[in-house]
Amino acid sequence: MKIKTIISSGIVLTALALTLAGCGRTSGEQTYKKAMKTWQKSKSVEDLTKARTLMEQSINKLSKNEIKSEAYNNLGLILWELKDPNAAAEAFQNACETSETVTKSSFNLARALLELGDLENAQISIDQFIDKYPDEKCGKTLLATLTTTQLNKRAIPLDQGVKILHETIMDYPDYAPSIYSLAALYDTQLNEREKAAVYYEVYLGLTKGKGGQSDKARAALNQLPIDPQASIGNFKIGESYYELHKYDQAEKYLNEAIMTRSLPDAHYMLAKIYIDKKQWAAAESEAQKVRIIDPDRAENLLKEIEAHRN
Repeated sequence: MKIKTIISSGIVLTALALTLAGCGRTSGEQTYKKAMKTWQKSKSVEDLTKARTLMEQSINKLSKNEIKSEAYNNLGLILWELKDPNAAAEAFQNACETSETVTKSSFNLARALLELGDLENAQISIDQFIDKYPDEKCGKTLLATLTTTQLNKRAIPLDQGVKILHETIMDYPDYAPSIYSLAALYDTQLNEREKAAVYYEVYLGLTKGKGGQSDKARAALNQLPIDPQASIGNFKIGESYYELHKYDQAEKYLNEAIMTRSLPDAHYMLAKIYIDKKQWAAAESEAQKVRIIDPDRAENLLKEIEAHRN
């Protein structure tokens, strides 16, 4: 499927069809309203098939692009429920091309393309959706899902995929799928087992040990031979908790890591934690320890402390 400019997306049913009232309603609008009611009340494949037929009939009759775009989007959702992702993707594509102002169909298009394994065009559609709607969580989490698929197929560099997944949990710290993906990467590809253990544990905490990848996470965690007493082991564990915004746990392990050796990155993270906790003296103390190895980064820390304190 050739992808043209896509700037819209969405998965929520529109109420537009239900507001098309009055004597001026066209035949296409009447058919569209009937299709929507049939879909919303559907309880079987037969009902969905009837709604699909009515939606297709309305599209052929509608003249206003904004309403036609909504109809294409909702046709795509019906086809998705009918487990026909190819036809759904085509409908979402048509919705995107018909109007740029009403529907948000590029999210649905990306989801369908991802289901079909068309990763390249799914990436295009997701990028355009995020560019148009940067604050929508669904776009970033779908990007994370695509990234995991790309990593599994070795379609993107490992460091690029890790960066995207980390950005997802920076925005949504409790987004369990990305946390599990990072745990598996640290475990099987990056050989950072202390970090993998933390990510598995946090994932199991979010899922309460049930559903998703919980069984795999539990099995993998039980197989990880780590030495939590080692300085570098404590640092990796602390770093992982820091990345996951679990600052109390991070502080504990980072402090244990620097009991036997100075680790500038540990001091840096401790300084950031103390800034978050508004413990200015402790933050300054850690920043000064960073200065010995990395004066520029220490200077930025001290400026950040001063800015937050004031």
